[in-house]
Amino acid sequence: DFDGVPKGVSSAVLGEGSLPQRLGERLIRGYLSMVDTEAWEASSAMFHAMPPAPPSLWIYSMDDEILDIPSIESMMDKWRARGDDVETLKLPRSPHVKNLLTAPEDYAAAVAKRVGATFFVDG
Repeated sequence: DFDGVPKGVSSAVLGEGSLPQRLGERLIRGYLSMVDTEAWEASSAMFHAMPPAPPSLWIYSMDDEILDIPSIESMMDKWRARGDDVETLKLPRSPHVKNLLTAPEDYAAAVAKRVGATFFVDG
């Protein structure tokens, strides 16, 4: 999402919370303030305004170095306020997009609950 780009990119490249990461985030924000970001921001706004057609499940960790968690949670809160069916599985620790490897039982249980046990095929 557009709002999370400076933090996400700088964290992924320089390590979240480090001095170089914070400097990198400021530099990216500064650069973005000097260029035309109207199309990117419009795309981000459309994503936030677009309700998910099916029920959704968001799986992420509280220490994800890429996600801007407050932004993602704010978006989900807007969707819930509209009546959209949004569920989450928040893991305490897991690298970005490694949630299945980090917490396979929790991941499988959340997906099974969301889409039904018939989603999983043995073998």
